[in-house]
Amino acid sequence: MINFTNTIYGNVRSTAANAGRANDARRKLFASWLRVLSLTILIAVGGITKSHAANTVAYSGGAYPAGNICAGAVDAVIQSYTVVIGSTTNHGPTNFTFTTGGGYATADIVNFKVWYNIGSNNFATATQMGSTVTTGLGSGLAHTTTTFTGIPFGVSSTTYIWITATIASSATVGDIINVAAQTASTTVPLVMTPTTGTFSGSVAASGNQTVRARPTVASVTASPTTLCTGGVFTLTAGATAGTGSLTSYNWTGPNSYSTTTATSPATLTASVTAAAGVYSLSVTYPGGGCTSTQQTSASVTVNATPTVITTPASMGICSGG
Repeated sequence: MINFTNTIYGNVRSTAANAGRANDARRKLFASWLRVLSLTILIAVGGITKSHAANTVAYSGGAYPAGNICAGAVDAVIQSYTVVIGSTTNHGPTNFTFTTGGGYATADIVNFKVWYNIGSNNFATATQMGSTVTTGLGSGLAHTTTTFTGIPFGVSSTTYIWITATIASSATVGDIINVAAQTASTTVPLVMTPTTGTFSGSVAASGNQTVRARPTVASVTASPTTLCTGGVFTLTAGATAGTGSLTSYNWTGPNSYSTTTATSPATLTASVTAAAGVYSLSVTYPGGGCTSTQQTSASVTVNATPTVITTPASMGICSGG
């Protein structure tokens, strides 16, 4: 006789045992998965290890366009380029080296300067970097600013660099100034702190800047020089000279007067007495955008217009009135 009870219960016990072993396996697998997940989370937040961005300094640009530069020009740009910091550490320049060429006369140059602007390609708001170079100014020579500190090129930043020249008013017309190409290294163009990392890129040579004569304007006259408010007077330029065709007459004077015209003379209405005073004129020619020094007029006098008071005619008085 078959014992169905033992068979049934034996099968149940066997099935329960198998289920228990399966549950144990699942618990062990889940625990293992939790350990992997925890390790992954720790790695993600840097609990065990972390990776850093490449420590890089990359140069690019140069090839500042060829053009004209005016004798007497102050801080005229002759080269520009960019420096991109792609590292996790700020890099600070400590000096700057560049080489000029073109065969210009040493006496053509008053000084060289280097300027920077972090994050903005705007020379008008740039800050001078290091010292002004006033010696060893000749063509073919390397020029180095003195050591400086305190200029951090921040992490993942782009810094714009400009090189300028101040030209002697007696510079030889037709002389050429340029800046040589540079290949990046730990010391060229900038000496960086720290010097570790990958320095890459290059700066192309600038275009030739040709020295042009500063324009001249012989004089400026005002006529008439005495008038009343509401009166009209003219400003007339004397003889002018410069490279190319004259671009503009630039007039300034009292009471915030300022205007630019293509021809001379300029006509003004003296609406208030504050228009009295000395008027000035400079002229601009296309040679390097060169502008002459100012010439001034004789002083203009503007009087208040007199007030006319009308007196009634005498009236007869009737007898007995």
